[in-house]
Amino acid sequence: MPGSTNTGMKDEFEKMAGGAEALLKEAGLANRLARSEEMAYPMVFLNSDMASFISGIDLCVDYADNTLKELKLKKDVEKVPATNGLILLIAKKMMAKKK
Repeated sequence: MPGSTNTGMKDEFEKMAGGAEALLKEAGLANRLARSEEMAYPMVFLNSDMASFISGIDLCVDYADNTLKELKLKKDVEKVPATNGLILLIAKKMMAKKK
């Protein structure tokens, strides 16, 4: 699942999470969804001259979400088998809408 970001798929993720409040609860320490541009800023930086000496980096842009999961302070729903099926179903629906 992408980081909790306010995108065109927000409604689908709200349904999957069990409502808007449940989705925000999964947003982690930020207590809000990320804006699309917040997710894009690191890519802009990595493609700029300021990052010209960076080669190979694992950059998490998730407001500590992965850290919370690693510390077992947050449930990793992506590792729950049933969730993966839901993600595939939503992806199929989104692809069907584009046709």
